[in-house]
Amino acid sequence: MRFKSLARGLAAGVIAVGLALSSTAVAAVSAEPVNNLLSSSEEAQVRADFTKYGVPAVTQNKLINKFNRGELFDSLLGKAPISTEKSEDANRIVTVARFADGSVTVTKADKPGDGTKFGTIRECVRTGGSGYSNFTNCTIEQSWFVVAIAFVASYSIINGAPDRISFVGNQTQNCKGATCSNLRFTQNKRVEDSGGPATVQLQVSATTPVNSWEAWLLLEVGGDQGIVRNS
Repeated sequence: MRFKSLARGLAAGVIAVGLALSSTAVAAVSAEPVNNLLSSSEEAQVRADFTKYGVPAVTQNKLINKFNRGELFDSLLGKAPISTEKSEDANRIVTVARFADGSVTVTKADKPGDGTKFGTIRECVRTGGSGYSNFTNCTIEQSWFVVAIAFVASYSIINGAPDRISFVGNQTQNCKGATCSNLRFTQNKRVEDSGGPATVQLQVSATTPVNSWEAWLLLEVGGDQGIVRNS
């Protein structure tokens, strides 16, 4: 199975997204916001994530004030990133997308554990044989720092036959400074066909007193590869 990089997504057999927290301190907000949409603890978490991925304190201040005024980050508006950075180690692939206003999204893709290896403790396992690969219990998650959604999927890549998604479920949401509701699958096509790949899309409605938006995470399985896209 091959990997394919996308400006707003990451191709991988197994996709998992998460944001680690950093204890590095940053400067306080430099201007009084109109609304305090983020609580003090939520702001600390968002700042820790920004710091983890190299967002300067001055830019953090601007972004926090922007969000607290009810203005959305460029990363939440469907805009294209101005740069992407990809790194890889023995266990995962990490793609960081940076936007014109300084906001960031982070996608982490776990490499699958080998299902033929005795004693594997990896949750997402790859098994297969001649011409096919099964990916089982793979967590797919996307974070925009103030909104995160995730689900678990199992799917198969089959050479010379339609690829397919055999399971989706265990969907979750996590919002900071906003209320998330109506978490639902808006696409659920399980088998690749002549019209396109198998697709599953998880979507959530996010609202604040001054704004609202939709965030979605899409898994495509077709053409002998898995691709993740996001809003």
